[in-house]
Amino acid sequence: MGCCSKICKNIFLGFLAMCKVGLSIAIIVIVAVHLQDVHFNIEGTNYTITGTCMLSNDITNQDYCGYAYAVAGISLCVSLATSLFLCITCNACGCGAWIEFILYICQCAWWVVAACVFSAAAKDANDFVGTNGQTIPQENWRNSIAVISWVIALLAAFATIIALVDAIKCCRDACCAGDDSNKGKKDKKDKHDKQAEQPAYEPPKGQDPAVRANAV
Repeated sequence: MGCCSKICKNIFLGFLAMCKVGLSIAIIVIVAVHLQDVHFNIEGTNYTITGTCMLSNDITNQDYCGYAYAVAGISLCVSLATSLFLCITCNACGCGAWIEFILYICQCAWWVVAACVFSAAAKDANDFVGTNGQTIPQENWRNSIAVISWVIALLAAFATIIALVDAIKCCRDACCAGDDSNKGKKDKKDKHDKQAEQPAYEPPKGQDPAVRANAV
């Protein structure tokens, strides 16, 4: 039963990891293709301008696009490095569950902050209206970055809970194993003491013990 639950846990965590990797790559692709260096016409004119980054209300500011690349890229690299470390060190000599828990809780906080930043920037950009009524295009793609970030944060939260439960279970099993070991040693000692208390020789029932003759 324990083996099956551990396999199911690993499969589910692997599925969550694949989803997070896929969504992180999606953020990088969306920013690169749809939100960076976008050419559009001003309403009512033939004048074309280029938006350097469409994630905020300042389309000439590259900081938000750079931040999106950094958030997704660092998250991918850290996850890959941790997986390789746990594989090389054989689950970190039994401490892998706690390492995974620390990684997932940091990853969750990382993406919550990113989601808040992208949501606030998207709201400001969507509400922006120029003097001639011009709005900032690519609203749907801009909103998708914030939504994907919240989804990744939620997946990381699920993984954090699973890793915490697994880490607590490992500690409980280790404590129980220690108690069983001490109990076994105590039982063995009691058995040895009981054997030592028994007389070395007991005469058969119905017979007198042998009497040693005195030398004359």
